[in-house]
Amino acid sequence: MRRAIIGLIAVCVLATAGSEAALAADIPVYKARPAPVALAYNWTGFYLGAHVGYGWARNTWTDPFGPPFDHGTDTGTGWLGGLQLGYNHQIGNFVLGIEGQYSWAKLEGSHNDPFEPADVLKTKTHYLATIAGRIGYAFDRTLIYGKGGWARVRNGYAKVDLGIIEGLANTTRSGWILGAGAEYAFMPNWSVRLEYNYFNFGTNRVTLIDPTGGPPELWDMKQTVQTLTVGVNYKFMSAFH
Repeated sequence: MRRAIIGLIAVCVLATAGSEAALAADIPVYKARPAPVALAYNWTGFYLGAHVGYGWARNTWTDPFGPPFDHGTDTGTGWLGGLQLGYNHQIGNFVLGIEGQYSWAKLEGSHNDPFEPADVLKTKTHYLATIAGRIGYAFDRTLIYGKGGWARVRNGYAKVDLGIIEGLANTTRSGWILGAGAEYAFMPNWSVRLEYNYFNFGTNRVTLIDPTGGPPELWDMKQTVQTLTVGVNYKFMSAFH
């Protein structure tokens, strides 16, 4: 009798184990979905932006005819601000582009003529404009770049003797620009940047007109400008994405 009971229990255990195994085989196995892979930021596209900053204009006055030639240098400092428009195209991590920039400026400087101390020679920079190529390297949303190209400047000059204006001139001249900067895309369409630029406009001959009717004066003006600006850009969506 005892053997029969033990056999019956064994049969029940085997039957239960078999039914649990069959049930487990019927339960579907679900695998966790892989985490989505974030797409790298793409700099390709047109952009429009604005900038503000500070500038230093070094202006040297030289008499082109007779000694002494050098009549001193002033450094015109002040604010500037304006707009930029450009296009970038990204190839791998490299970013190639072209940009036009216009900056309204108020860089003013003056110095006393070392050979005629009563004379004050004044210079004022009114605007800077550039068309430059850019090349950079992108670390996802961070772009480090350099730039170089053509530049244009508008200057005003004045010679003042004991408070009396003896000469005035306004000129526009061309030169070149080299610069570098860093830009960070904090949103899909928005980025901020910090940029340094060096401008060289060489030496240009300027005629100062005496508003009181005195004879005009010829001067050779040598000019370089440096600027440091911060800016923001809005990038338009591109079909190349």
